[in-house]
This record gives sequence, structure tokens and C-alpha cells, in this order.
Amino acid sequence: MKTVLITGSSGFVGGYLRKELENNGYKVIGTDLHGGGAEHIMDVTNAEHVNRIIKKIKPDYLVHLAGFASVKASFDNPELCYKVNVGGTKNILDAIMHHKLFNMRILIISSADVYDASSNKKLTEKSPVKASSPYGKSRIDQEKLVKTYKKLNWIISRSFPHIGPGQPKGYVTADFASQIAEINLNTVKPHIVKTGSLENIRDFTDVRDTVVAYRLLLEKANAHEIYNVSSGRELSIREILNILTGFSNFPLIVQEDPEKVRKHDIKYSVGDNLKLINSVGWSCKYEIQQTIKDIYKWWLNQNG
Repeated sequence: MKTVLITGSSGFVGGYLRKELENNGYKVIGTDLHGGGAEHIMDVTNAEHVNRIIKKIKPDYLVHLAGFASVKASFDNPELCYKVNVGGTKNILDAIMHHKLFNMRILIISSADVYDASSNKKLTEKSPVKASSPYGKSRIDQEKLVKTYKKLNWIISRSFPHIGPGQPKGYVTADFASQIAEINLNTVKPHIVKTGSLENIRDFTDVRDTVVAYRLLLEKANAHEIYNVSSGRELSIREILNILTGFSNFPLIVQEDPEKVRKHDIKYSVGDNLKLINSVGWSCKYEIQQTIKDIYKWWLNQNG
């Protein structure tokens, strides 16, 4: 049985990825800074700690999910963002090199935030990169770092936003769904839903589809390649809100919250996923309406 090590295994994506891998015959070992059900507590910024865990487990595969994930928070703490996303990745790759684990398949999770999204065109893996946030810069520099490890068997996923049941607040669909669920369960008055900008266009993938893509990349992708993981579907934030408001028992007042409007927000970010589809045979199984409905039901159960 092949072993997969997942860093950041107790996060939103980690739980879904563990289930996907175990259902396909893999042994999964997780590490996480906060524990949360992971087999090992590990701080990726601690080189000695990382080295010890890699030496102990020596997995066949590694998925590096652990990272500083908030664009908004990266403006407040760019040093920590860089330390986690770039320094943490370096510690992992250095440990793999040190123990000469050259056959290990390594999936590095990067982000669509590396792209220069000013063209309003679908983004391919060859599209220009340009950071619009400290988070985006950390991902660009992370990718540059990974490419220097020519002896290692790495793949990079540029992941576009992935959503689903269990995603915490701080992400747009979870924020909307949690507010509307609370209004319907508790008849909170007034029936106000606070939003940021609603006109931005995004590419959302169900997390349950995303983790299938990650498994297929581990199994089939060419080493030293970058792949967009995206649905390829355009959707405005307003359309997401409209789907969710359709579940409400009450008329809702939509109110823009200045604190939720980001000065450096990307207006259009949609990925071209043909390379992923053609390389590993992946496809989306979940329609966006079903994903959003499942998210809303999850928040009803949390608040009920």
C-alpha cells in the first residue's frame, strides 16, 4: 500500500483529500500545526521538525497543503505569509533532498493568485504572472523556489477557488451561506446580508472535484509541470448570492460592507483547465448549484 503524506491535513481541503485517497487504496498520514486529527503535529517553518518527520515517514507521495491562505491577512502580516509559503516549502524540499527521496512524487499547491488577471481572458499555465497581494507574491516565489529542485519529482497545482461544505467563514460562499442560514433559523432581524464587491468574476470548483484532481495529478501528471486546477466556469459573486438567496424564507436586504471590499481585489479570474483534462482525464462532477446548496445545508446544520 502506497503512503501519502499530507501537510496541513486538518484544514478544509485536507479532510476531503484524505477521504479521496483512502477510498482509492492509499495509506494517508497527516501533519498539521494545530493537530486536529493529524497523525503528527508539524510546523513547516521549523526545519529540524520537518526533517525529523520526513525521515520517519519516508512517504511515496507528498501533498503540500499547509500554507498561509488568506489574501486579506497577507496585507497585515506579509512576513509570516512569506515565511510559511516560501520558507515552509523550502524546509520540506530540503528534507526530501537530504534523505535522497528522489522517487517521491510531490504535489505543491500554489494558487491562481500568481496570475496577472488584468486581461479579462481565461488564464492558461502560460499566462503572465504578477502579484497583486503579498499572498500572490509568496506563491510566485514559492513556485520559483520549487523549480530549483531539479532532482525532485515535483508537480505544481495552480488552484483556483475551491468551495464546499465545511469551509470556514472568511470565504465568500461560506460567509453568504452562514448569514442566510442564521437569518432563516433564528429569524434574525433585520434580514441583512453583508457583502463585499458583487461584480467580480471567479472560477469556483467543488472541493470534492478538486481533491480528485490532486489524486490524479499525483498518479498521472508529468513531473516538473504546472497545472491549473479549475472548473473553467465563469461566475460572478452576485450570481452566487442570488442562488443562496433563493433558499431564504424571508426577503433579504443586501448591504455592502466597506470592510469586506478589498482595495486590490482581482476583477476577473477564470482558469483554462484543458491541460489538466488532457493530461490526467479529470472532469468536474458537481454542478455549481448543487455545491452551493450543499454548503447552505451544512450551515443550517451548524446553526440549528
